[in-house]
Amino acid sequence: MLNLWLAGLVCCSCIAVGWFSRKRYQKRLSVTADLMALVAYVEEQIRYNMISLPRIFESFYSLHPRSLVAEACRAYPSVSDVALPHGEWAEIKALLLSLGRSDISGQEGRLSYVRARFEALRQAAEADYTQKGNLYAKLWSVLGVGLLIWMV
Repeated sequence: MLNLWLAGLVCCSCIAVGWFSRKRYQKRLSVTADLMALVAYVEEQIRYNMISLPRIFESFYSLHPRSLVAEACRAYPSVSDVALPHGEWAEIKALLLSLGRSDISGQEGRLSYVRARFEALRQAAEADYTQKGNLYAKLWSVLGVGLLIWMV
């Protein structure tokens, strides 16, 4: 009976590890989607309303309070850390802090560059989520079931 409980615990642990690794990739995808929304919002506010960048970030936070990017915007310019791989967060922080450093016409070119860069990050995150996230979840689940069968 103890073997059955232990085998069930090992199986559940393996499935949980796979689920958490998949959630990590899903969170990265969510952050990049939030960044795209932020860039669209900043572009709209700078072009049409000519609001300063700190006020734009404050209003973005009020509209999207549960977003990780909104949390980072609230702490502007000391942007908080979010666990993203390969130094992506450092690049995102540099891109966000580069906004608002020139006049409106200079910002339009910068915003198009930032939008293109964030789109590339979003596509990479989406590819990782569909490939690696699902792969790790399935591998850990198969490992857990295999260990369950072996232990019983």
